[in-house]
Amino acid sequence: MRSTAELPAGSEALRPLLLSLRPRFAQAILDGTKTVELRRTRVSAPEGTLLILYASAPIMSVVGVARLSGRVSDTPSCIWQRYGSRTGLSRDEYDRYFVGSRIATAVLIETSRPLIHGFTLAKLRESQAGFRPPQSFRYLSERDPQPLRGLAQLHAEEMCGAVQTFNPTVERTSCLHGHGKVKLSEALPPAL
Repeated sequence: MRSTAELPAGSEALRPLLLSLRPRFAQAILDGTKTVELRRTRVSAPEGTLLILYASAPIMSVVGVARLSGRVSDTPSCIWQRYGSRTGLSRDEYDRYFVGSRIATAVLIETSRPLIHGFTLAKLRESQAGFRPPQSFRYLSERDPQPLRGLAQLHAEEMCGAVQTFNPTVERTSCLHGHGKVKLSEALPPAL
């Protein structure tokens, strides 16, 4: 299984990326204050790729979707000069993240939407035992839980309209707040 976002040669289709984020950064993307996500490796996904946003512990849930509007790889200092104000990081945090790295990739994000009913890690593992979210990011595959594949399929069908998620018990239930801003805690399902 591939652990990076590199596609095999000849595989040019827009395959969704599952992106792991700290909850603070997931919230900032969803409320529009963070429009650039950073990675220490190149991201080869093309413009228009669906980003499925997974908030790590303590949230541990898929909380929203967004679109990749572009990506730029350069030295860490060049990326900071160009995109620093859009990263949600202080300069000190940025420098600590990229210490020892020769490359920085800015993943440009647009059209973020929170899920009203996210997919918790427990629910994803109910759908597919052994599911593990990526450490950083990876392409969605046919081996991933059906709720994630359904989310990607429905989002692809309804690109910029009222996006819907896959729900195995209710066919095509609306899941996203239009353009409104929602706190991450409001986008998550109630505690079980």
